[in-house]
Amino acid sequence: MFEAKYNYFRMTSIVMIGISIGLHFRQQTNLTQAAKLYTLTGALLFITSALIVLDMGQPDRWFTMKDAELFSILGYTGIVLVFLGVITWARVHFGREGIKGKILRVLAACGVLSLPSYIAHGLVIPGKDIVVNLTGLSSSITLLGSLGIFAVISVLAIKKVYTLYG
Repeated sequence: MFEAKYNYFRMTSIVMIGISIGLHFRQQTNLTQAAKLYTLTGALLFITSALIVLDMGQPDRWFTMKDAELFSILGYTGIVLVFLGVITWARVHFGREGIKGKILRVLAACGVLSLPSYIAHGLVIPGKDIVVNLTGLSSSITLLGSLGIFAVISVLAIKKVYTLYG
């Protein structure tokens, strides 16, 4: 904690927003109504965030922030809620079968694997560097190999999650 560049308390509070959204979503019995609620709430949060940034007179702070400030947390939560509402609507209307249902299931598998994928992508460059130092191969070739390994493992993990929850 002393050397990391993260603010663990702020990061934990942001994660708790996601957990609370997930707990609320889990309790929904009418998904059509939930889709409308999430889409509307998310749009309002995003608009509120945009108005705060415009009122500050610094719209570029949205893209150059160093810390997750209140306006950005509102905006990002709004975006997550809009996506959740749209995906929930699509899930209700497309079902699980057919090409649209399969695409939604693949997207869901990618969502389940987002944290492990985020962590694993950090191993691509160190993996390349290790192979370059051990073998002396070209950096470009080893980068392609490292990315290829990451891609293969990602596809296999998506297939596994798809079949587990499919």
